Amino acid sequence: MTVATLFSNCGSKIDELQEIQEYTGPIIEMGESTTYYSDSAVVKMKMDAPRQLEFANGDREFPEGLFLEFFDKQGNPTSTLRADYCYYTRKEDLYKATGNVIVKNLQNNDRLDTEELFWNEKKKRFSLRSLLE
Repeated sequence: MTVATLFSNCGSKIDELQEIQEYTGPIIEMGESTTYYSDSAVVKMKMDAPRQLEFANGDREFPEGLFLEFFDKQGNPTSTLRADYCYYTRKEDLYKATGNVIVKNLQNNDRLDTEELFWNEKKKRFSLRSLLE
C-alpha cells in the first residue's frame, strides 16, 4: 500500500512539472547604464539608460527611457535621441522608441518631436511608423 501511494504522489508532481512554462523574462537587469558602441576603435554612439533589461534572445528593453548620442569620425556629437521608453529587437536590429521622442541634429539644429520612432542600427536610419508600413 505504501508503495502505491508513493507512486501516485510522484505522478501528480510530474504533471505539475510539465505545466511549468519556460521563463521569458529578463536574464540581466542593469541600472544607470552607459554603453559605448564603436567601429574600428572610433566611438559611434553613446547610450545612457536609467534601467536596461536583457533577454535570452538578445532583445533589450529600456522601460524608463534612454538617451542616445551619435558621433562623427572625429568624436564630435552629431545628433541625439531621447525617449520615455524603448525596445530593441535583435532579430531585426531595430530600436522602437515611444513616448516624447525627441531627435536633434546638432549640426544644423533640426529637431523632430514624435510619439513613436524607429531606428535601424544596420542602415543607420530613423523612420516614422508610417514609413515602415
